[in-house]
Amino acid sequence: GAVLEALGMAERRAREMSDEMENMAAIDSARKNEVQVAVSDRTKADTEVETLQQELQDMQDQHQEDLKEQERLASEKAANSYSAGFRRGFTAGLHAAQRTLTAPGGGTREGGAAPAGGLEA
Repeated sequence: GAVLEALGMAERRAREMSDEMENMAAIDSARKNEVQVAVSDRTKADTEVETLQQELQDMQDQHQEDLKEQERLASEKAANSYSAGFRRGFTAGLHAAQRTLTAPGGGTREGGAAPAGGLEA
């Protein structure tokens, strides 16, 4: 009887130890899964941060290009405006000179006779 009782206790103890080991294995597996999920989440977050940083850099680069284009257009507009102003002034001066030369007595310092081949009023 004592031997059978000892065997029964040993068997129960072996089952308890086996159950504990299964529980520990399940806990270990759950922890490994949690770690894998955490690593995966971290990797996704890192990738998202890299993507956002690249998008920000692209936006900053585009902004710089836009500023350069605005400067170029403003410079071009200023040059065209200056050029147009110069042409208007030059044309007005040319017309004034032509009127002076074609007016009666024009083209001479004293206002005397017109130049050779000029107007004969």
